Amino acid sequence: MSSIGTGYDLGASTFSPEGRVFQVEYAAKAVGHAGTIVGLRLTDSVVFGAEKPVVSKMVVQNSEHLIHAVDRHLTLAVTGLVADGRQVVAQAREEATNFRRNYSRPIPPRILAERIGHVIQSYTLYSYIRPYAVACMVGGVVAGKPELFSIDTAGVVRGCFAAAFGRGERVARAELELLAGFGIAGAHDAPVAKLAELNTADGVVQAARVLLTAHKDAGKGRPVTMEFSLCKPNETPALITPELAAAAKTSAQALMGDEEGSNASDEEMA
Repeated sequence: MSSIGTGYDLGASTFSPEGRVFQVEYAAKAVGHAGTIVGLRLTDSVVFGAEKPVVSKMVVQNSEHLIHAVDRHLTLAVTGLVADGRQVVAQAREEATNFRRNYSRPIPPRILAERIGHVIQSYTLYSYIRPYAVACMVGGVVAGKPELFSIDTAGVVRGCFAAAFGRGERVARAELELLAGFGIAGAHDAPVAKLAELNTADGVVQAARVLLTAHKDAGKGRPVTMEFSLCKPNETPALITPELAAAAKTSAQALMGDEEGSNASDEEMA
């Protein structure tokens, strides 16, 4: 009975005999049906990318965002239930504002990530509230050093070289591991680039490539739009323009075409 949650999934405060909290797992499944988000920590910047499902042709493009500026040096990318994400963004901005007011300095990305993690985790403790159905990333540049943190539906905070959440998380993480040089040698015939060797422009193209690859595998033909954001030293985080996003997507598609052509040639030679 407990393997399917029956009798143990009525509240987030109830553990199953196996030690599972089904409400938190259900929240993770909701995130698994949402748009994919990725984050890359480069040498001197942090790049975020997100795919947004097109709900209706009647909806104005770019009227809804998954990537948000939290402070003059911080960005938050969130996926899952959009309304839950809006509350997390509001909480993050309040935390950043209060920290700046109290300490007269900007909040470090690690502290903001931990505070968001505390809020998300607190919603897994009581039976009369449900967990946030969101997963998010916090990134920024402090004293010239880029930082990236991921926060899952249980409120667990992890420092990352790169991260992914959403529908295409499995494929995106595999691509990011290869990009970072952690993949198995020979798994891809195309050369594997190290994150540290990428400049910001290349990072945006690689983020687009990862999103396109994940969408190709898990998107099932759903129409989507993409948005990207940059965190750079001494610059306020901002979404890149739709024109630059389209150019990055075109470059990523060309890169994917070159890789597929190389793979096909190698298969013919074999």
